[in-house]
Amino acid sequence: MDGTSQFQVLAEPVNLRISWTDNDNLLFTWANQFIVQPAGANEILISLGQVHPPLVIGSAEEQQEQLRKLTTVDCKVVSRVSVSLESARQLLTVLQTTLDGLERIKTLASNPSEPRE
Repeated sequence: MDGTSQFQVLAEPVNLRISWTDNDNLLFTWANQFIVQPAGANEILISLGQVHPPLVIGSAEEQQEQLRKLTTVDCKVVSRVSVSLESARQLLTVLQTTLDGLERIKTLASNPSEPRE
């Protein structure tokens, strides 16, 4: 996910820069539920979904009673993606790098006296 991809026709591979297109034409959605499962020997299927709090009305006691009666809450699947094992490893690396960077920013914001790198 470094912005290049390798292609090979003959003996020598060629690295080409990736240009992301149509990003602004896609609808943004969010997910708070995830299922990751094998899809054959060389692929992983990733399903992303949304769960919203159930709609309950009335007093606090009435709402609590309505919640007690529920046994499930629906999850709306918003996307399903199949990726190769290599792509899954790249995704894992990109996610971890991004999380580490955000955690570092949060730490610096909460401890302004900490030395910056």
